[in-house]
Amino acid sequence: MRMRFVSVLALVLVLSFAVVGAGSAQTVVRYAFWGNPSVLGVEEDIIKAFEAENPDIKIEPIATPYGDHHTKLLTMVAGGDAPDVMRVDSYFFQDFVERNVLLNLDPLAEGPDGIDVKEYYPIAVADSIYEGRLYGLPWGSAPYYVFYNKDMLSSAGLEFPSTSWTQEDLLLYGQKLTKGSGMNKTYGVQADFGYVGILPWIWNNGGRLFNDERNEFRLHEKAAAEAIQWQADLIHKYEIAPSTVDMQGFTANDWFLTNRIGFVYGMADSALYLRQGDVDFDVTIHPAGKAGQWTVWKANTVGISATTQVREAAWRFLKFLLEPGGKGEAMYTGSQRVPPNTPLAEMWDLYADPSMPPASLNEITNVIGDGHAKELPLRKGWNDIERKVVEYLQIIQLGEMTALEALQMAKPEVDAIIRRLDR
Repeated sequence: MRMRFVSVLALVLVLSFAVVGAGSAQTVVRYAFWGNPSVLGVEEDIIKAFEAENPDIKIEPIATPYGDHHTKLLTMVAGGDAPDVMRVDSYFFQDFVERNVLLNLDPLAEGPDGIDVKEYYPIAVADSIYEGRLYGLPWGSAPYYVFYNKDMLSSAGLEFPSTSWTQEDLLLYGQKLTKGSGMNKTYGVQADFGYVGILPWIWNNGGRLFNDERNEFRLHEKAAAEAIQWQADLIHKYEIAPSTVDMQGFTANDWFLTNRIGFVYGMADSALYLRQGDVDFDVTIHPAGKAGQWTVWKANTVGISATTQVREAAWRFLKFLLEPGGKGEAMYTGSQRVPPNTPLAEMWDLYADPSMPPASLNEITNVIGDGHAKELPLRKGWNDIERKVVEYLQIIQLGEMTALEALQMAKPEVDAIIRRLDR
């Protein structure tokens, strides 16, 4: 009897150790991203789907509100506690790479368990590459679009803009759509004074934000200043665009949804926001200027820590998360969390129902991606520079100075910031 008890006890101990051993064999991958820590949403769904297919890997989510996310990442890195997989806004990407935070993914992407990076929009990958090396996979990739109110154009007897339209065409549209006065005035176009939003106008006029080395400010040059002044002229000279004062705390999108403005600008999430109203609208590319027809294409990146101890497991999760046409991308786009990183029509249909406006979102995205997109001229300290430039853009937008006057004043201040950052 005693021998039987000992045998049973031994069996229980063996099984117990087996269970513990099985649990301890599970690799933990810590994944840091911005979002609501209490409501993970699609991130949680993706993690569960991955773990179901990969029972040997456990994903530990680290969710932080966007405003605190990058500071928290750098604090973790400095403390030797970097997450294995992390999402990085492209505004901070160069800072992270230069601090050796992110792993060069080329050996993994090109290896036997790799992915075909060419299946992404080529411009989408640009924000994940530094000095020719891949440091992440694109997330939230999209161009900067022009949205137009089809109802307003039809009521005015105007044809919808083609993809080969020009800034002169936009001016004519604006003049024909602008009606009334005072509180009841309807405007033709939005004047674009966002730090990112001004870039298509600058590029299309032959201007630039920085020099080629990105260590000197260049908005004070004639071509760039002319482009920004043209935006101010839409408000103060042509009187076909509202100023921020005219808008009384409302956004251009709000006015678009009440048929008070004909053309507005935004990323893919703007298309989903504008669907909330009863306005029939569509999307097109930025109009051409004398130097070309370009718009911004921005992406974020998700990379792997350079110090991770679970590289293979981290790569397996990153692939699941963002492989072109994979389950992760389908779940992201189906939840409308972010637009697709690829031109695959089935992914775009998940993101934006083609039976609803804007009907041309996938088509125009592909047109932009095929030779009309530029990556942001990102550099270290992008946000510090932005804050200073925006101060002067607001002065121009209010008509308190000409663009040339304001940007000449801005130059020494911005260059001083750049020198401090580059020390």
